[in-house]
Amino acid sequence: MNSLRKIYKEISQLQIKEKKALLTRITYDIMSKDESKKHSIIEIKGLGSDIWQTIDIDAYIASERDTWT
Repeated sequence: MNSLRKIYKEISQLQIKEKKALLTRITYDIMSKDESKKHSIIEIKGLGSDIWQTIDIDAYIASERDTWT
């Protein structure tokens, strides 16, 4: 437990930017070693985007709104 206090003391002296970078790095390290984690929601980013390439989004939204009444 004493070593954790030493580490925290060192971290407390860092600049905010450095603390954020350290936190990001530690979080990434933990998440990459978490075997219970199967997938990330970020993995599906862009999935199905090809479907919308030929569709006028504004017209689609307008037609959907027309069905609400």
